[in-house]
This record gives sequence, C-alpha cells and structure tokens, in this order.
Amino acid sequence: MVKKIFVAAVPCVLILAAVLAGCNKNNNPVIPANSAVLELVIPSKFLNAVPSSKLAKIGAKASVPDSGQGVLEYYQVADGQAPITGQISYSSGSEVGNVIIPLPQSGNWVVSAEWFYVYNASAGLVGNLRKVNPGPGLTAVPEFVGADMVNVQGTTSLTLNMEDIGYQEYNCYITNLTDPLNSCDYYPAYTWVDLYAFDSGVQSASVTAGTGDVQAQFDTTTQSTYLSGPYPFVNSPLPVYAYLGNGDLVNFPVVPNNAVFYPDTIHAKAAAGQTPVTLMVDDVFAVKVPSTNGMAWVQPYLINANCGTSPSALMQFRFVYNKEGLNYMKFDQTTNGLANCNLNP
Repeated sequence: MVKKIFVAAVPCVLILAAVLAGCNKNNNPVIPANSAVLELVIPSKFLNAVPSSKLAKIGAKASVPDSGQGVLEYYQVADGQAPITGQISYSSGSEVGNVIIPLPQSGNWVVSAEWFYVYNASAGLVGNLRKVNPGPGLTAVPEFVGADMVNVQGTTSLTLNMEDIGYQEYNCYITNLTDPLNSCDYYPAYTWVDLYAFDSGVQSASVTAGTGDVQAQFDTTTQSTYLSGPYPFVNSPLPVYAYLGNGDLVNFPVVPNNAVFYPDTIHAKAAAGQTPVTLMVDDVFAVKVPSTNGMAWVQPYLINANCGTSPSALMQFRFVYNKEGLNYMKFDQTTNGLANCNLNP
C-alpha cells in the first residue's frame, strides 16, 4: 500500500470561494485590466472534519488544518482563448489568501485548480516531481483538484469544490490494480485484482467473475501494463479512453469536442501520435463510465512496480469522477466517497 510521504498535514477539504478583498500572490498572470475578473480565495484553514465514527476506519485526525508549504496551480480556459495559467506558492497555511485573476474577456470559462503539498526532498522523503515547479530542492505532491464552468461577467465569484486525490487515509479516489497474469499478494490477501468500478469503489478479479469499469491488462509486445475495459466484454472492449496529455491534472480539465475514444490506453495514445504508447506516470485520460454514464479523469502515478511474478506488475492511479458525463472535470462524489470519505458533501 502506498505510504504517506508528508511531514505536515493537509486539510480534508479545499474550497476556493470568490470574494472581493484579498492579496494576489506571486506568479499570477499579467493581463491588461478589463471588466472580466475571476475572484477566488483559499481559506487559511479547512475545517470540514471527518466524523468521529469514521476516524478508526481511515486513521485520520478529527480536524486537519493546513500547516505546511503548498502550491496552487490554476488553469482557466475558454473557447477561442489562450489558457490563463498561474502558480502561487505559500510557505505556510496561515499565508493562504485570495487570488484575483483578470481574464481577457467575459463569457464561459472552465476554471480548474490543483493544490500541491510541498516538502524538502533532502529530508529523506520520496515522491514524484510534478510539472508544477515548487522551487529549488523542493518536491510537490498533488493533494486536491477540481474544475467547474462559470460565466464571467464583470467581477464574478466562484466556489470550486476540489477532491482529495493524494492522502493515503482518504483512498476513495485512488486505486491499485494488477493484471490477470499477476500472482501478487496485494489485495485482497494472497490474490490479485484487475478490475475497478469508479462509483462503487469495488475492486475485483476477472477470474472470479468480477466486473468493473476498467481492467488492468499486460501487453506482451510492449512488456507493460495498460488499462482496458469495461469488463466483462461482450464482443470487444468498448471505446472509453481518450488521451488528453501528460502533466498535472489541472492542465487537462476539458475533453475536446472532437475527441475520439478507444478501447484501451495503448490505442488512445497511439491515435494521439504519442511515443511510446505504454502508460507513463502523469498521463491523463478521459474515461467514459458506461455503468453510470459518467466521466472520469484518470492519472497513473505508479506503473509496472515489481509485484508478484514477472512479467506482470502493479499499477496505481488517481482520478476525478463526474457523474453527469460533462466534458469538463467537475468533481462529483462517488457512492464510495460519500460513504467512506466525507470530503465534499
């Protein structure tokens, strides 16, 4: 199981609420002033606590104020406009304040943001270096992400709910899979699971008649694990995968209108002209969820870890789930998340 790699706690809910006052910190975009302004604020503490009845199950504390370093990355996009991006660094939770984002024009904007916990890698901790740049000697780990559409007219307020995709005790939006060739004793004990259902959070194995929205498979040509699905197949896997790019989730909040979906991640990457077509850390896929008519944004963060008998392997990914089937990364709680994580009621 993935270990905690943090030294300071990050809160269990991140809410960006638009207000009119505040400080615009470093690295915000420089745009000529106009009447289109998006105003956001990150509260200095996030006080939505996990219910005491669930503390033992997930091993969390009753309240988790933000007491560490962090980076907020944002990405605003509208049809016909270049993306408006920015990165804001905070040395402690007490410094977190308002963000004022001028936009080049009014209209519908997809607003996405991602919060990263930042730590000093020299302290002996480990983690993947993100596309976001936290500074020399520092490493950033994704914690919260979300997106929504807002019609900006003049100065416009927005509250943006963001899902916890990073904390180990909140594992409703991350999962671990192995392929059917694997003899890994990962979970459940002394067996492997190759299937995952996004809404229910159920992991199962195809050899025991399990079902799921995605399946981990092993490709003997590329000698790597990939995602296919959904399972069980009728004649062949349904086309559910569209490759969006490689990087932080925040930078891929929209599925293009002309996107074509494919039956697995190999074909999706090949169709996008990617080399190699194997899964890479930080690849981002839009995944249709036929069982709920939803959409999931899926990002692998560990691939082909040594687990069981070679050549099969363990993979892990995080995701943001939208039950409305929207083409932008608006977070909706899964049934599993509502029952077990209580992050964004």
